[in-house]
Amino acid sequence: MEKVIDKQFLKNFRRHKEEYIDQVELYRELNSIKEGSTTAKITGMPGGGGESDKISNSIISLLETEQRIKELEKLIKDEGEYLDSFLFTVRDYKQRTVIKLRYKEMMEWSEIRKCMYGQKRDYYDNESNYEKRTYKDHRRAIATLTDMSRRNGNGR
Repeated sequence: MEKVIDKQFLKNFRRHKEEYIDQVELYRELNSIKEGSTTAKITGMPGGGGESDKISNSIISLLETEQRIKELEKLIKDEGEYLDSFLFTVRDYKQRTVIKLRYKEMMEWSEIRKCMYGQKRDYYDNESNYEKRTYKDHRRAIATLTDMSRRNGNGR
């Protein structure tokens, strides 16, 4: 994988993880519908009604969703390993932590801020300052990751 780890790479990584979560939920729903389906439930007819298309479409959707889940699993694994291979170049642990929490753990900004600075005595009085600090750590970490991935010839 020859990519620069920049803001767009990280956004895409997060989007892939979000899509994965959505696809898994869709798969569960489709599977429960398939498992609970009887001819009477699907067609509204007690002995069937010749509407096997609904069952077929349901199975096709299930298989397509399963395929997309497998694609996303591989993509997320590859992107995650690639990110991990450069994450050590971010020397500041706060910056590293922001990236891990945001992209690997899928936390929201408020959760990240609370996780990183919530133990401070003045946290609730200065929450907006800690919010700015979190964003600043994030920007600096991205700059480091972008620079290092370009330097190592992987950003061409």
